[in-house]
Amino acid sequence: MGSVTRSRRLGGLFVSMRNCKKELARRVLGAAGGMTIIIVMMMVAARPAQALVSELSIPTAPWKELDARSYAMGGAYTAVADGVAATYWNPAGLATSPWLQLEVGLQPQVMGADWQTMRLLWTELNSGHPDPERIPDRVNATATLNGGGGLAFRTAGAALWVQAAGQIVADKEAGSWQANAYYWVEGAAGGGLAAPVSLPGLGRVAAGAAARRVVAGTTWVGQDPPVPQPGAGGNVRVTRTSMQVNAAGNGLDLGIRMELSPRLVVAGVVKNLGLGLAGTATTRSEVVEYAGGEPQPPEVSERTQPFYQAVAPTWRVGVAVKPFLPGVVVAVDLEENRTMHVGGEWALPGRLVSLRAGAVVADSQAAEYRLGAGVKLGLLAADAAASWQQGRLKEGFLQAGLQF
Repeated sequence: MGSVTRSRRLGGLFVSMRNCKKELARRVLGAAGGMTIIIVMMMVAARPAQALVSELSIPTAPWKELDARSYAMGGAYTAVADGVAATYWNPAGLATSPWLQLEVGLQPQVMGADWQTMRLLWTELNSGHPDPERIPDRVNATATLNGGGGLAFRTAGAALWVQAAGQIVADKEAGSWQANAYYWVEGAAGGGLAAPVSLPGLGRVAAGAAARRVVAGTTWVGQDPPVPQPGAGGNVRVTRTSMQVNAAGNGLDLGIRMELSPRLVVAGVVKNLGLGLAGTATTRSEVVEYAGGEPQPPEVSERTQPFYQAVAPTWRVGVAVKPFLPGVVVAVDLEENRTMHVGGEWALPGRLVSLRAGAVVADSQAAEYRLGAGVKLGLLAADAAASWQQGRLKEGFLQAGLQF
């Protein structure tokens, strides 16, 4: 009788082991199949963009991450994003968050200039008659402001996010100089739907879309070295040139998110589908002759022509894993340009306190490391993050908002 009982127990153990193997194989195949589906969708949708129809182009999407949480996690956020941030990262994430959010953030980066210098230079560039004496020898300053709000439920959601960014760069040497500035303001509204899928290993699948409106522009001004003129008197001629572009356009983002298990999510997003910036470009040339050191009346010419810039679609895939540790999530993202983002977060229940770390690894660039933290007291949430590269502090990010 005892031998029969032992045989039954061993048989049950073998059956249990076979079932575990089958479940593991199903999950592995589901993850592989999900990632294959996502990557194929990304590569098909993100086709090359058209050539630029202008001598001057607008820097596209100058910000790196939309909020302090994703920034601190190194941008490994495609499979993590939910709520308002999902409008930017992956609209499929709108289908996975049950709260209402209202947030605003500031990401400053100033190199070689203080805010007062940056303000004076911006004013000078947009005056129409920039004075070389008021332009610093070297300036490289960037500032980004973003904010938004939205409503998201377990099966659907919508949100709006507006971003603005500007950069000023100046380099003045031996009588010649050039400077430029740009802005990019973007609003997006989208929604996502989620449903269980009966295909083996795919679990719960969410899909989403976000429509975007972009208003952007750039200004470039420069002065060539003085050119001596023939004849006596030591007269010289100086040419100053400026170009100003203002444009706008609409685009579409598509995302997918597969919750293969409560601890494993794979996701992908294609951004900038159909996005092209159309507007006008105004070029102004001013030639000034200096006779005896005194400027003569300038010769001015100006023309305006149509401007168009196609914005190349981009894609990104990501994986998020929740190991068997309370409040811990680890994520990895890969972009179409082979930039890798790695990050993680540990949070107390309700995100009362959160600690985050991440890194960005790009081709031919030194790795960038990031740290951040967040607190949530009732409806108020606040986050901060900073980054280092080659042992030096690079950027900071501060954010505060309400979460219902």
